[in-house]
Amino acid sequence: MNKLSVLFVLLISSLSLGQGNWINFNSASSRLPNNTIYQVVIDNQDIKWVATGVGLGRFDGTNWTSYNKANSGLPNNTVRGLAIDSKGNKWIGTDSGLVKFDGKNWTVFTKNNSSLPDNRIRGVAIDKDGFIWAGTKEAGVARFDGYNWRIFDASNTPGLVNFINTVAVDANNVKWIGTSGGGLGKFDGVNWTFYTKANSYTACNSFISLVFDPKGVLWAGTYNGGLEMFDGTKWGWGSYFPHFSHPLEHKWVLGVALDKNGAKWVGMNNFGLWKFETVNGSETWTQFDSLNSPVNDTCVVSVAVDKYNNKWIGTYTKGLFIYNENGIVLKNLSLNGPEAGAKWASGSSQRITWTSKSISGNVNIKLSLDEGATYPITLASNTPNDGAEDITVPARESDLCRIKVESVADTALYGVSPSNFSIVILKTPLLISPKSGASVDPSKLVLKWKKTDLAESYAVKVSNDTGFTVLLINEPAAADTMLQLLNLSTNMKCYWKVQARISGGSGPWSEVRNFTILPLPAAPLLKSPANNALNIEENASLSWNSLQNAASYRINISEDENFSSLAYSDSGLASTSKEFKGLKNGLRYYWQVRGNNATGAGPYSTVWSFTTKLYNPDSLRVAVESQMVVLTWKDNTNNEAGFTIERKSDADFSQIGTTGPNQTSFTDTTAKAPGSYQYRVRAFTKDVQSGYSNAASISVTSMKEEKRVPVTFALGQNYPNPFNPSTKIKYSIPNEEYVSLRIFNLLGSEVATIVDGKQSAGEHVVVFDGSKLTSGMYLYRLEAGGNVITKKLVLLK
Repeated sequence: MNKLSVLFVLLISSLSLGQGNWINFNSASSRLPNNTIYQVVIDNQDIKWVATGVGLGRFDGTNWTSYNKANSGLPNNTVRGLAIDSKGNKWIGTDSGLVKFDGKNWTVFTKNNSSLPDNRIRGVAIDKDGFIWAGTKEAGVARFDGYNWRIFDASNTPGLVNFINTVAVDANNVKWIGTSGGGLGKFDGVNWTFYTKANSYTACNSFISLVFDPKGVLWAGTYNGGLEMFDGTKWGWGSYFPHFSHPLEHKWVLGVALDKNGAKWVGMNNFGLWKFETVNGSETWTQFDSLNSPVNDTCVVSVAVDKYNNKWIGTYTKGLFIYNENGIVLKNLSLNGPEAGAKWASGSSQRITWTSKSISGNVNIKLSLDEGATYPITLASNTPNDGAEDITVPARESDLCRIKVESVADTALYGVSPSNFSIVILKTPLLISPKSGASVDPSKLVLKWKKTDLAESYAVKVSNDTGFTVLLINEPAAADTMLQLLNLSTNMKCYWKVQARISGGSGPWSEVRNFTILPLPAAPLLKSPANNALNIEENASLSWNSLQNAASYRINISEDENFSSLAYSDSGLASTSKEFKGLKNGLRYYWQVRGNNATGAGPYSTVWSFTTKLYNPDSLRVAVESQMVVLTWKDNTNNEAGFTIERKSDADFSQIGTTGPNQTSFTDTTAKAPGSYQYRVRAFTKDVQSGYSNAASISVTSMKEEKRVPVTFALGQNYPNPFNPSTKIKYSIPNEEYVSLRIFNLLGSEVATIVDGKQSAGEHVVVFDGSKLTSGMYLYRLEAGGNVITKKLVLLK
């Protein structure tokens, strides 16, 4: 503008304002924290954040929320500076430090816990790089990149004074620093430039408020210098037009804002609110005071303009005024959700609802993934403004989602969802069991699948057809990753699938698997041989009852009732009997059977036992040899533990000795007296004894008994054997020795000590009591003079 051709017109008009042009919020009529308003900042959700003398206020167009030292993380109630970053974080300058508020958490930076040089913050701005610039009262300006601080002050930046009133960032990311007494600082990231009364046409060295118009022209409020303008080269008015006057000359301008029509709104100390605009090439000034408006405070500290062209006017003592010459619009359009923290599943259908005021024509519905910074995704285009729209949630994950509904005709008219919500992509559940094609016992019918990230519950469907037209199970919200199914019909083929769900929708269905419900076979009933049967042939046939659901059978035979090892086993049997050949003679066997089908193996039957036949020895013969009676016989069994020998003279038969397995001879050394003797033999095992052999007789006329001193180390066979519960053990040692006689089980563990000490030479007889041992075969071992002999004995209870 050529200063010689300027037409400077001052219009101080009395305004005739229609109803609905003004609103006043104060601490008495609302929850505004305090009537001293230092700054109003509007976020990208059109929420107003108000810095006051007693805390921070939040106004969403309907409701006020007040934050102060008592109910929040604010360290001090005096809030003088305020800025909002691209993520929606509020950076709050207080008299006790710089505060970051992310909507939930409060983080306070002070001299004590950071490199912030001064706790008294007077101005806050955020540059294009997201760096925070905080002007302090006595320590210059501090830059914070989220991790590190950099301080610019009088000691390291020539020309900069330490008292900072305000900080602003222009479209080129240049930082402008308004100081108190040091002029205006400009920092382009490398170089500093300072504008003062001494080196430029500015009328004042104290700058309070800074704002840039769309052309990049700076409009600055000063102490006693009025309103300044600077286009980057030239300064205007008080300095640039020294021969002209205007209403703001030599006045304190505390706040400046530009409205949608380019008018400048100016807050002053002692002179209230002013509007400056160019009308038909003429500069027009309009004052708002108590005569023509509700503004009844002569000190207007701050001014802000929202997207509806409402002017938000902060005063020093009378609270916050809102003005719109065309009628105040607090919410042209407001969304009814989604609620804060809501989760929408990708691919789900969601209904968006809104309330519209004074907006005609259609609307666009858009989605932001970055808390409202951008809206790159269109959910509905040019759709009727009827207050509701069903949309399909896109496959884009974010926890910072917002919805915007905007007028097609005027995109400045819009509403934004009040809080962040999430879009999650729910993965397809992975099924675990039963596997497809499996047969399942109805008592164990449990569907299992892997946990899906983010899922809150699971939908499960079971049907008897692949199209799921008839649902046998329709579980909408299984909390766990398994579901037990009850009361389903047997011998039926079923199909199942699973879907992950959250409160805001569901993910894709899993694969479809099928299974057949088939009960496990019951425990069979054993038939033959009867339980505890004796004298079963070594080629034995075992049988059991048929089971309805069994496709085959398994049979186990063991020599111990715990089946720790199997003597015989067979599976896949189609019939209900099995012949086993070559069983050991005279042995107790335990057996069990179970049924099998496609579902699995059923329970085993009750354990039964049988004992195989132990065949009698025969062909017993007796003869006298070398003054002794010698017996021989034929062994007809394959598994004896030994033979017992019985003798009869005048009375009944009594046992006189035993042999080990496969020993078919015995010498009777005790038949010394003349007379007639009759003998018989039978085999024994740990489980059973055979019948007797034929009886054999012999007559003894005379035998001389010679007294013999033992000259060898010897251990006789215990007698009787088998025994219950005691038996005699005879042994001899040729010399006086230390003697050890001990009992061991077949695993080699010692179970009893009979002799443990020095004994004289000769024959010795001891009695062993086995009442505390279980039936079975044991070993007894004699040790003396470096000699060792071990033999077997059988306890048969």
